[in-house]
Amino acid sequence: GDIVRAELPKYLTSYDPSVTDQLLQMVHLQKKPEFTPQPVALFNEAQRYRAQTGLVGGPAALPTHTTPMTVVAGERELKDGQDEIKLRLESAEVGGVKLVKTFTFKRGAYTVGVTHEVINVGSA
Repeated sequence: GDIVRAELPKYLTSYDPSVTDQLLQMVHLQKKPEFTPQPVALFNEAQRYRAQTGLVGGPAALPTHTTPMTVVAGERELKDGQDEIKLRLESAEVGGVKLVKTFTFKRGAYTVGVTHEVINVGSA
């Protein structure tokens, strides 16, 4: 149930040459490399950053930040005309508890809403 990739499409990467590169380019001893701006990525595989949440505590095992989650069927892309999209993840039952995480992404905002639903599926 981790967010492993998030992009900021309004913010693009930029070419950042060293001072030496700039000087060599000014005197035409070095060509400026081709560069295509890309959206800035907050989380990606290369950085290994994660946004994690889960349950802790109690004598019994509970769904934690390392418990595998399954994506519930539904939209995964914010379409034109939509202001928000929700991504729902569910854990398997662990210690009589099932955890449902709902991530809410809103157009034009770079905050991510997270709602946790703890469901008692055990006998207690």
